[in-house]
This record gives sequence, C-alpha cells and structure tokens, in this order.
Amino acid sequence: MAWSMAVLAYSSSEPMLDAIAASAIARCAEFQARELSSTAWSFATLQVFHDPLFQAISCAALMRMADFEPQAIANTLWSLAALEISDVQLISALSAAARRTLDAEHSPLGSWRPLELSSTVWAVAVLQVDDKPLLQSICAAALWSLSAFDSRSLANTSWAIATLAYSAEPLM
Repeated sequence: MAWSMAVLAYSSSEPMLDAIAASAIARCAEFQARELSSTAWSFATLQVFHDPLFQAISCAALMRMADFEPQAIANTLWSLAALEISDVQLISALSAAARRTLDAEHSPLGSWRPLELSSTVWAVAVLQVDDKPLLQSICAAALWSLSAFDSRSLANTSWAIATLAYSAEPLM
C-alpha cells in the first residue's frame, strides 16, 4: 500500500500512512529484505519520516543483512539519505553488504545495475560515509558498465565522487 502511494506521489493521507506504519512495525520482524527496503523507499519517496517505523526497519534489516541484494541495499541507503537519517549501525552494515556483493561478482557488473550503483554512491555521498573500499568497488563495477548508465546515473555518480573528493581517475 505504501509503495503504491509513493509511486502515485499520494502523501496527503497522514492517517493512512500512520496506519501503514503501525502495521509494518508490528510485522517488520517477518519482512524479507526486499519488503524492508520497499517500505523504507516508499516512506522516503513520500518524504515522510516516521521514527518508530525506521527504527523497526533498522532492527529487522540488521538481522537480515545477509539476505540484502543490490536493489535492497541501494533502496535502503537511498531512503536513509533522502530523509537524512544517520543510522550509523545500519549504514555501516549496508556498506559492508554492498562491498561483499560487489566484490563477489563473477562478471564485471553481475547483479548490480547502473541505477543501483549510482543510487548507492549518491547515498554514500549525502550521508558522508567514509568508506574507500566501497567507493573502489563501486567505481570498478561502474567502469565495466558505463555505456549502460543513463544521463541521470552518470550525473549522480560524478556528483557523488566529486562530493566525496574521491580520486577515481579511470572514471573521471
């Protein structure tokens, strides 16, 4: 329901969002990684910060971090950045998960799509995460797939690398 509201950009129903948040909080422990990230993404897209909901998402996500795939990692980091949530423990765990999945890729891009790479590096820049190994892994994956990046992904990736003052010479 929250995802639908976010896609439709319908946020004028605060009672509905509160009810969705209350239901999600009660069930977060049952959610899979994708459901956790979709819930976070939905509320962030609607620009609605619901502290108890994000605390429940954080707790559940930390318990399921091994199940987080690129889309869930990227969407959750993007959500934290979009709402300027500085959950250091969750950000650190998501960064480690991103490094793990990027470094384990058997093909140049593997399962990380350009949008996920650019969203992740954008979020890292907004959240001011100091994680050089993660940036190295993202840049290495991006080098293999630059032709697949659209203009927005290229702009966001360039902005993030410049903002973090990261020297990615082959990329820049």
